[in-house]
Amino acid sequence: MKERILDLIPDIDEEGKIRGDIKKKDEIIRLHRIRTESDKEPVVTNIAAQGKRVAEDKKEKTVNEGAVEKNTPAEPDPPVERGPDKSGKTEEEAAKEEPEIGKRPPDLHLLKRLTAVFFALLLLVYLAGVVVFSIIFYPQTRINGIACGMKNVQETERLINDAILEYSIVIEGRNGVTASLESAEINLKPVFHGEVKRTLKSQKPFGWVFLIGRPADYNVEEVTIYSKEALRQCVKEMPFFDKENIIEPRDAYIGDITDEGYVIIKEDNGAVPLEGGIVEAVATAVDTLEGRVDIDNNSCYITADITSADRNLNTLVDNLNTYCAAKITYRFGKNEEILDGKQISEWIKVEGTEVSFDESRVAEYVRTLARKYDTFGQPHKFTTHSGEEITVTQGAYGWWIDRVNETAALTEAIKSGYRGERTPVYKAEAAQYDYPDFGDDYVEIDLTSQHLWVYKDGRVVTDSDFVSGNVSKNNGTHVGIYGITYKERNATLSGANYSSHVSYWMPFNGNEGMHDASWRSSFGGEIYLTGGSHGCVNLPLANAAKIYDYVEKGEAVIVYGGKTYTPPVEALPQDPLLLDPVQQLQLLIDAGILNPDGTLPETTTIQE
Repeated sequence: MKERILDLIPDIDEEGKIRGDIKKKDEIIRLHRIRTESDKEPVVTNIAAQGKRVAEDKKEKTVNEGAVEKNTPAEPDPPVERGPDKSGKTEEEAAKEEPEIGKRPPDLHLLKRLTAVFFALLLLVYLAGVVVFSIIFYPQTRINGIACGMKNVQETERLINDAILEYSIVIEGRNGVTASLESAEINLKPVFHGEVKRTLKSQKPFGWVFLIGRPADYNVEEVTIYSKEALRQCVKEMPFFDKENIIEPRDAYIGDITDEGYVIIKEDNGAVPLEGGIVEAVATAVDTLEGRVDIDNNSCYITADITSADRNLNTLVDNLNTYCAAKITYRFGKNEEILDGKQISEWIKVEGTEVSFDESRVAEYVRTLARKYDTFGQPHKFTTHSGEEITVTQGAYGWWIDRVNETAALTEAIKSGYRGERTPVYKAEAAQYDYPDFGDDYVEIDLTSQHLWVYKDGRVVTDSDFVSGNVSKNNGTHVGIYGITYKERNATLSGANYSSHVSYWMPFNGNEGMHDASWRSSFGGEIYLTGGSHGCVNLPLANAAKIYDYVEKGEAVIVYGGKTYTPPVEALPQDPLLLDPVQQLQLLIDAGILNPDGTLPETTTIQE
């Protein structure tokens, strides 16, 4: 497709006026660029403001100059609104699309030359560093403790020579004992055989960029010569060998039992110096011109034969602690008994690294606890409802340690190294450990008054009359302190010649217990003497129900008073004539008629 461009330029005269007809004063004449195609009408693609705008600018300048001369301000012409051209773009947008004038592209050739010069300078600096550090040491270099940074071989050798002439070394021994040695005492002199030069070559000059800031320490041997014999003689005279500084070593051993069990006491290597070891350690330090040397090590002193790492010693400790690491605490109310390793250690026998345990000592320990804290079958002091203090000696209530089973359980606890509290195995238990062991919840039964009281937290919550065992038939209810064995509803009580149904059954002493007796119409008084039960405490039904709700298994039942046995028949006096001679003689002695030896008293007369 062919196209041609036509620029339409307005006709402007010498004064800047546009020739031609102008219909409107403020009309804007624009430059049109017309694109034509062979087969289509011309299309306006761009319009640029020309002509009148130039004339208006010139006119405005002339008016402003005239206004200045007359000292009168000129009124500005109203702004000319320039709308978008036919392409839809404003003048500012069209101007932005025109290429900027005066900008030049960068000179790439010059940039390349500058880069080449920069890298050439870097290469020169690097090569210069390689050359420099081929003949001198890096800044932070030390040889045998002597600073020789930025020095060449000759300068470094002079520094070492000066240091040797002023050299001294401090020897640090055990327990704070020290000694010193001067270069003159051992005829110390410098000698060089290329050691410094070889050290310089080893510092890698091609890596100077990375190594220049790093510290480098070299220990170069064979730069000195001295008298070995003089060194040995100096060592002999050092204070490490003085009598007051020599301490014999002590082997590691097992210490006394502690709260954590047995522990190994670490060995003490003492301070017995070894001459050969010290000479060798000092010589090694002098070879590299060290300023100090620590000889507190196993090569310079005699060591203990048995250390804390000894296998047999550790095996024995482990075996001992199998038992003695245990710490068992028993609590009995406010009292406590602690079985620890110290006491257990007395029950142990040691043979070599083997440990045996005397279990009979455990049984003895449990028996001691039982004798001290068991209250079962022991007398119990008790204050009755009336305020009378009595002692109840019979019964089956209180703490009762099961000695056999507790011995076995305690033995296992010791062998396992148990640490903590332990409650013994009991055959019977009470309400509390502290006095009184029956606590504040119990039943008080007074056989004399045939009345009982139920206590909760030390207060009476209910009471009742009752009928106890028949005394005349030797079925009296047994006195003593007991614990309620269990509670049962709707039980049948059977005996040799009876069977009774009860609604509330609360046994406390074998077959004796409290229960309702619906077959009775009266309770209390002295019914029990001849019309009592087979041994149980008979209660009214309603009262038995209340008591059943209050009492619990294990609570104490304290029974006292009453007549538990039929009064015995008095023995008839014996006829003296029916006695044998020996009995007759004893009867006369008892009567005071004869002396104890069977003779008559001197003042005694016998009347016929």
